[in-house]
Amino acid sequence: MIFMELTCVFSTKIIEISEVSSIQNKIDLLLSPDEIFLLRKKIPTTNLLAKRLAAKQALAECLLKINIIFDNYSSVSILHDDWGKPYFSFSESLNSQLQQRHIRSTLLSIADEKKKAYAYVFVSVATKVNCHG
Repeated sequence: MIFMELTCVFSTKIIEISEVSSIQNKIDLLLSPDEIFLLRKKIPTTNLLAKRLAAKQALAECLLKINIIFDNYSSVSILHDDWGKPYFSFSESLNSQLQQRHIRSTLLSIADEKKKAYAYVFVSVATKVNCHG
């Protein structure tokens, strides 16, 4: 008999905000088209970019732990629900890859202060467990 067991992977990233100012001119490599569209209404701040970079790096670390290589940050959007809670939105191709690997959910928390941006990412994966008995 085969059962599905949930495994959780966690990663934390802390970024010095001052380090992000040098990549502001490469915004299209860091942000998805959806994020760029939403940010046109606001002036992109270094803090905002730092939080997104930290979140995408933490996600990449989580996925690497379960043997998924993710190196295209623009294939992931960080959006917010009606209550302001951040969440990941994946491109079709990445979403398909995640479904094939049985990714059940991702959770994201981001924050910043004067000098640092923080991201905490949880990824839950369903893994097959063979039970004989």
